[in-house]
Amino acid sequence: LAQPLHANTRGEQADIAAARQSRDAASVEELQKTIAKAQKEAAESNSVDAYLRLALFQSWLCEAAEARNNKALIKQAATDGVAAAEKAVALNPKSAEAHRLLGDLLGRLIPHVFGGGMRYGKRAADEMDKAIELDSKNAEAYVPRAISYFFTPGAFGGSKDKAFELLRKAVELDSQGQRELGAGRGRRPAGRRSWRSGTRSPSTPGPTTATPAGSS
Repeated sequence: LAQPLHANTRGEQADIAAARQSRDAASVEELQKTIAKAQKEAAESNSVDAYLRLALFQSWLCEAAEARNNKALIKQAATDGVAAAEKAVALNPKSAEAHRLLGDLLGRLIPHVFGGGMRYGKRAADEMDKAIELDSKNAEAYVPRAISYFFTPGAFGGSKDKAFELLRKAVELDSQGQRELGAGRGRRPAGRRSWRSGTRSPSTPGPTTATPAGSS
């Protein structure tokens, strides 16, 4: 599998770093500028990496909007992010990162649309499961699925036991990755987000998860 979100140029590296800083600072305006540039690049190149970056930036915009309590912007960013992730999946169905982002963004959209759980809950879970199937060594793939299990009622497939099991797996894999980095045997591709550095913690899941069917 191709490494997702690999920054091939210094410009791409700078855009990813700037977007991450804007997310951490909840700077919606700066993120929107970066996204506008990423949208143009994705349309021109029609490459999976370009659409992965665009989907990632939209996910980060959701987080910045959450910090601002801007529900309308969360919905718009999630909707646009889903479209970008769908394009990435279409370009490379075997991209674990594309499926992970699609599942995560569908989960972010659920609380902001009528009947979101019924419309998108199963699809979001299926995309997250596909990401794990394609790349079982990626700690980041387990976190959104664990959050989904945690918040979804048992009658709709939720399970707190499964949630904590997946979180433990994510911690285990993340620790292994950090040891490899320290030993100089591996390097996280530019733009690959670690949930440890994100605005949400797996121990305190945010509102970007599947909710019961029929919730708005």
